[in-house]
Amino acid sequence: MQTDRPTRLAAARWGEPPWWRRNAPSGSGDTAVRNQRWSCRKQYHEIVTQESNTPRRPRTRWRNAAFEALPDGAVVVDCRGRVADLNPRAAQLLGRPADACLGRPVSELLPGWQLDGSAAQTVEVAVPGAADRRRLELHWRWLGGAGPARLVLLREGAVQVDRNAHPPALAPLGSPARRADLLAQILSVGDFLRLHPDTGEALQEIVNAARAALGFDIVVLNLLDPNTGVYDLHAFAGLTPEGQEVLAKAAYTREIIAPLMREEFRKGRCYFIPAGAMDWEHDFAAPTYNPLANDPGWSKLAESDAWDPQDALMVPVESRSGEIVGLLWVDAPLDGRRPREETLRALEIFANQAAVALDNARLFAEVQHLTLVDELTGLHNRRGFFQIGVREFERTRRFHRPLCAFFLDIDHFRDFNNRYSHAVGDEVLRAVAGQCRDTLRSIDIVARYGGEEFVALLLETPLDAALSVAERLRREVETMRVPTVHGPLSVTVSVGVAVLSDELPDLAALVDRANHAEHLAKERGRNCVATAP
Repeated sequence: MQTDRPTRLAAARWGEPPWWRRNAPSGSGDTAVRNQRWSCRKQYHEIVTQESNTPRRPRTRWRNAAFEALPDGAVVVDCRGRVADLNPRAAQLLGRPADACLGRPVSELLPGWQLDGSAAQTVEVAVPGAADRRRLELHWRWLGGAGPARLVLLREGAVQVDRNAHPPALAPLGSPARRADLLAQILSVGDFLRLHPDTGEALQEIVNAARAALGFDIVVLNLLDPNTGVYDLHAFAGLTPEGQEVLAKAAYTREIIAPLMREEFRKGRCYFIPAGAMDWEHDFAAPTYNPLANDPGWSKLAESDAWDPQDALMVPVESRSGEIVGLLWVDAPLDGRRPREETLRALEIFANQAAVALDNARLFAEVQHLTLVDELTGLHNRRGFFQIGVREFERTRRFHRPLCAFFLDIDHFRDFNNRYSHAVGDEVLRAVAGQCRDTLRSIDIVARYGGEEFVALLLETPLDAALSVAERLRREVETMRVPTVHGPLSVTVSVGVAVLSDELPDLAALVDRANHAEHLAKERGRNCVATAP
């Protein structure tokens, strides 16, 4: 594996394989081939199928504008050494249509490329219709870590390598090697966002990728808390414990951040506040953390574009509606220079990915809510009840605490639908659900079990107290009036109560016993409370 990475951060990151490859099974023969295919599909969703040599492009969900518009030629090589994808510039440099390159062995298109050799090589290719061979500068990287797919960047010319010179600490972002790392990080983060809806994991991955790709030693992401209006520390990389403590306590509000977003500081969507443009102690009404101010190891360059310890660079994270929901900060560049234009644009890409992660998390939360909540009543549905209730059931049994369950059924509910309408029946359901919510405690778990049936789990409640609560709920429902277009209607319920005992193996058994008690209440004439024998 190549370790001559352009930055020490990249060297550390590329040191171990990704999680999905570490967990892959091992084997030999046909099993090894299947494992290799599994690894490739896990990250790239079957870039090229093993069953057929028919080339096809990978799914468009990870092929983005950055890949297509890259000024260098970009080629993705799959685990079998075949071309899985390439951008228009690569097809132009190879002198072949893109479709003619897909699925072909890369050794035929780039003869002389040593797949296990140096990350920077020079190859000569024969261009159809041209008399002379074309010399190409080639840089390659593993995609997403030490995985089976590679990203190859191509540029006309030859690689000039001085074997006696020490490599620079950080190559310019416009160089092929840095572009390869940047694109690999962007694609890797995009793939991570699809597989991980959890906001915390996704945003930390974005911060780590920005740190590795852009060459800043410190990257910090603040997210807006809509309840407090404060940009809280959410994800970071490179912060010392002291920095974490300072930024965790800092209350950055919109009013405090506003002076940093003056037009004079704007660079595209980024904001660069140069040293001397702001008195941080007097003009910024919140604690700040400057890791370079007192760092004896920080050597400031003499050039005019040197990064000053008082410089600040950030980019807002914007939602689809244009609202600023976060701030992405970077500090302490490894090359000691102020950012160039390409660095600012790359920083904007990572801010966009943070916005995508937040949108994905919001949509995921909405979907989760819809799957666990009854749309008509706003209570938990049956699935939500069991998902939450099982945990409480196990906790109660483990610590030997009291637990009771209600099973409630609306008496003669079908008459409301048949005599009036289903819309009136819906009003009755909402009214009974609201009464259950008002009568029971916030720690109790209430759900619409199905149709006109409701179920509740009363935590830390013995049987006598549960019977008292059930009777109070029955009376409250009996005395309430449901306003409808046909006038106020009255309704009654039958309630069954069951208590947790040693012979009940799980929550479903407890609910079933409460349901049996509810049937006893029906047999006794309805509008009453009964308990299971």
